Amino acid sequence: MSQDKAIDWELGTKLAGGKEELARQMIELLAQELPETRIELSQLFQQRDFDNLQKAVHKLHGGTCYCGVPFLKKAAKTFEDSLRAEEQEKFPTQFQHLLDEIDRVMGEFAQLTH
Repeated sequence: MSQDKAIDWELGTKLAGGKEELARQMIELLAQELPETRIELSQLFQQRDFDNLQKAVHKLHGGTCYCGVPFLKKAAKTFEDSLRAEEQEKFPTQFQHLLDEIDRVMGEFAQLTH
């Protein structure tokens, strides 16, 4: 696997019990939800609604656990942990990193499907 790839198909297939078709479906489902999720996260962040932001990031993190998107998974987990610990000084940087990783997954997925 290339270190800079947002989507790790080998990992995704492993998480799907070796079933490549299931791995593809899981990534597809996640990728389809990401644009709406990104908007929701941005709105909650701008509103400083950190309770609901934590819930939304937790949901995103849960979804990434079943797909081969290790960088997005790590970014979601890191931000979720900071939200839970109320480490507000870390929020802007970690939130931007999460958005960047969402964008990378959406971009790679778009390239694969077009």
